[in-house]
Amino acid sequence: MQRALCRSFARFPALAIGCVLAISACVGAGAAAPGFGVSAPTFLPAFQTEAAAYGRDAGFSARIGDRIVWLFGDTFPNEDVLLSATAAWSSAGEPTRLAEPFDAAGVPVSLYAYTPSETAFNQAHAELPVCCRDGRACPSDEPYCRCGPDSDCAARIALWPGSILPTDDGRLIGLYEKVKAGAAAWDFDVLGIGTFTLLPEDVTTRRTLDRSGEPILLFERGEPKFLHAVRVDDDDGTWAYVFGETAGGSSCSSDVYVGRAPLADMQERNAYRFWDGKGWAETLAEAAPVLDDVEGGLGSVAYNEYLGAYLSGTVGLCTEGAQFLMRSAPRPQGPWSAPIAVDLSTLGASSEAYAGLLHPALGVGRRIVISFYEPLFQDERVLGRVRLARLELKRRRVGIGALFR
Repeated sequence: MQRALCRSFARFPALAIGCVLAISACVGAGAAAPGFGVSAPTFLPAFQTEAAAYGRDAGFSARIGDRIVWLFGDTFPNEDVLLSATAAWSSAGEPTRLAEPFDAAGVPVSLYAYTPSETAFNQAHAELPVCCRDGRACPSDEPYCRCGPDSDCAARIALWPGSILPTDDGRLIGLYEKVKAGAAAWDFDVLGIGTFTLLPEDVTTRRTLDRSGEPILLFERGEPKFLHAVRVDDDDGTWAYVFGETAGGSSCSSDVYVGRAPLADMQERNAYRFWDGKGWAETLAEAAPVLDDVEGGLGSVAYNEYLGAYLSGTVGLCTEGAQFLMRSAPRPQGPWSAPIAVDLSTLGASSEAYAGLLHPALGVGRRIVISFYEPLFQDERVLGRVRLARLELKRRRVGIGALFR
């Protein structure tokens, strides 16, 4: 709920520009024209679950055999419960029919187990001060009542999921962001990026912790937010490529960085090397952005066999309304093309849609599947849900004229 409510403060005018090439002002200098086009999106069936989850966002997916795992962010079982992440499984034949455990009240299981210190923080900040609840003027000795970006007013520690990659031994290794989410608009302080392991059919992760039981953060506060990843199998081995963005707060412009580690070692920071524009450097300080100052960042990344290239996809408050932005690249480190914008307003998406993702586990060849989250509110309840849509790719010849077609 916190994410959806805070994002509702920021409104951008929708630009229904269809499936056309976006103007190069929103990409880094030197970006190439994409070598593909896309069809208009069509909806896939809505998610079905027996759990009481009337609203949930995110929706990362991965496939193991004939099973699909789904990782959701903020989940709302009822008006009194908010879970920052949940998970469910489905079959590849019926990917939107979810199977997930839940209690007698229908509340699904939390994807992450909170540490004692995280639980203590959330309990201490669970209630607004009395002056805020009663609507009275906030006295000078009650700074939390102002709920500014620098306060902890009604703040909570949220653990939101990122990409999840299947390993050869049947496990899944994923990324998550640890965030202090406040009550004010855009009051999101990313405390770092951690990792976890998930076993087949499980819905509770094993976070990477130190000996004292505190989470080991792979990337720290202030570093690029490496929340998206893709598995790459090449002649040199099996890799986890991670993509980090520098945007924060109300800023829409991001620099995008790429790192990689052997998949088996992706939970170890010292295993990572970072792209510096020519090769793989040992430290993040030596890295160079693969995209400079781009609106909305790069988003999720997947390899597409039909194009023989990597695709990225994202939608959010920074993508000029309800647009799903897609780029292509011959390698994960680029060079990345200018974006193509897919108009989602034909599916009912508003300028507040966010959490746009690619789902290679569901697509085949030129037919790909994307998702986005559309916040909806009714009687102060968050009813938004993740929507899935199908697109068809089309190869096209790239030349100077393609920029203006």
